[in-house]
Amino acid sequence: MLSLLQAQGGGATFYLKDTLPVSTTVTSNPCILIDGLWKYHPDDNAYPLDQWTSPDFDDTSWEETPSRLSVDSLPKTGWTGSGLFRIHLLVDSMLWNRPLAIYIVQKGASEIYLDGKLVAKYGILGSTGTTETGVSTMTAPPGFIIFSKSAHVISVRFSSFSILHNRPPGITDLGFVVAIGNATTATQQGLNNLKFFRTIESLVIAIPLTFSLLHFLLFLFAGRIRSNLYFAVFTFVISLWGILEHESFFTVDLHTALTLKRLWPAYAALAPLTGLRFLYALFYPKIPKQFWGFTLAAFVLTIASWFTNKIVPYLILILFLLYIFEMLRVVVVAIRDKKQGAKIIGFGFMTFGFSLLALIIAGLVFHYFSLHFFYGMLYLVGVLGILISMSLYLSLSISSTNKNLEAQTQKSLTLELENARNEIELEKAAELKQAYQALEESHATLKATQAQLIQSEKMASLGELTAGIAHEIQNPLNFVNNFSEVNTELIDEMKTEIDSQNMAEAKNLADAIKENQEKITFHGKRADAIVKGMLQHSRSSSGVKEPTDINALADEYLRLAYHGLRAKDKSFNATMKTDYDESLGKINVVPQDIGRVILNLITNAFYAVSPPTPDSSAPWPLKGKKLCPFCFS
Repeated sequence: MLSLLQAQGGGATFYLKDTLPVSTTVTSNPCILIDGLWKYHPDDNAYPLDQWTSPDFDDTSWEETPSRLSVDSLPKTGWTGSGLFRIHLLVDSMLWNRPLAIYIVQKGASEIYLDGKLVAKYGILGSTGTTETGVSTMTAPPGFIIFSKSAHVISVRFSSFSILHNRPPGITDLGFVVAIGNATTATQQGLNNLKFFRTIESLVIAIPLTFSLLHFLLFLFAGRIRSNLYFAVFTFVISLWGILEHESFFTVDLHTALTLKRLWPAYAALAPLTGLRFLYALFYPKIPKQFWGFTLAAFVLTIASWFTNKIVPYLILILFLLYIFEMLRVVVVAIRDKKQGAKIIGFGFMTFGFSLLALIIAGLVFHYFSLHFFYGMLYLVGVLGILISMSLYLSLSISSTNKNLEAQTQKSLTLELENARNEIELEKAAELKQAYQALEESHATLKATQAQLIQSEKMASLGELTAGIAHEIQNPLNFVNNFSEVNTELIDEMKTEIDSQNMAEAKNLADAIKENQEKITFHGKRADAIVKGMLQHSRSSSGVKEPTDINALADEYLRLAYHGLRAKDKSFNATMKTDYDESLGKINVVPQDIGRVILNLITNAFYAVSPPTPDSSAPWPLKGKKLCPFCFS
């Protein structure tokens, strides 16, 4: 087995012995970190690069320093933003003449040299923050090297001006870490990790966003219940977690990654407020005073996080824990006071506590940690359990309200029948007049009941619209899955080429994998655009006209109407042909209103070309009613 890389007498020499490991707990990849002392020389823009990266160069006079460049242990000569690093490797003969992968984890720009030859380049080095083009290499492809003898020198020319002058909270390392691993297994495991995190990210974003959209629509069309609105905001904020989690770690553009990392303290301080506000709306008649204290502390710490990296992150962590304890306290008090449905949300918090307990036991007792296990327990068991319990609580609350409404309606009908019998028995004109007035009141009650029944039909139609939205989102997700499968096949081909030492073809396959990855990103953003468009058109009309692409609006609602009817009746089908005037350009309309008009027209047209048969058992809800369930004022 492998002996870990060890320093020789504290100098910048490392031994690489025997074989490479299957995995490590640091990187979750089959590679070894060269995490020790390097020879360092500041970048003076005038050194002979070919000589200083050569294995024959004498670097004994250079300073020794860790490559991580922690802010607490910078080189004695200082770190101004760029420099050259060298380290000597002694390689066991078991690793000679084998293609190996070389990785670098950085937030800057770098060039990696093996015995004076450039083997990998990430970003563009510069002498200032404006000339440097830094990259985050979390998902960057590795370089490939082959050791042919026992002694080699790895040199890294590195600059990190961006992070040096714009360091986000929690970031303490200004440098880099180099790792060497098996080319075939490292690439395959990296792809498996990428597929896993893509799936988790899709769930982290899509599931809360679906909850948010559905409960926002319930708020709009089911009595303007504020708890639905607060839950929609809370789940939307949870979906932002997935976006920040992915983009801050896997965005290649360094400026974007650093900006998003600076948003994490603000997110951690402000996001839980939405969940706390939701719980207060459920179990408190008015907002308690401590909520405003939490809000003030969150805003103060958010502003302070942009100016200091020292104690503020720890204060935000303490505030975050206080949020969790306050949420738990609200739920426990509600259960103790026997508030209706409080036990449902309490069960959700129990699943969250179970997930945390499982993670603590796995780490402290069994000394086990895996990102797959961490995200699976924390999100799929913990956070998702809380969201499902809250949504179930709101759904049961709406159901209870509907049952009360039905009971009141039945009571009203019974009263009307009794009034009718009494009116028949009345003989006097005054009594008849009073009976007539009672009938008028009953008629008004029936009209109110009918309005509520129409509202129920509106809510049923939201299911059709949701089916159309889901189908539109499924298309780009299918592209993501298909390109991921193609990448798997390309990886298998690249492994074959690497085993054959056909490095040129392996690099071509790596370029193809990168192109497919860009397509995956494109279709992911396409799904994001679809959801944003749906949110835009689901909002209440503001009555303000704005420039609108009427062709795109018509095409969008055509698909929504078709897939909505298909979701209700699988036997329904229609041929759709479009002929848009491309020269029309954008026109000033109210997009929400004109969108509803287009949806009504198209839906009525679908019913006209394929009406239900008299003996049809399909769930067509409009027999004996007006054509379109969306045709309401």
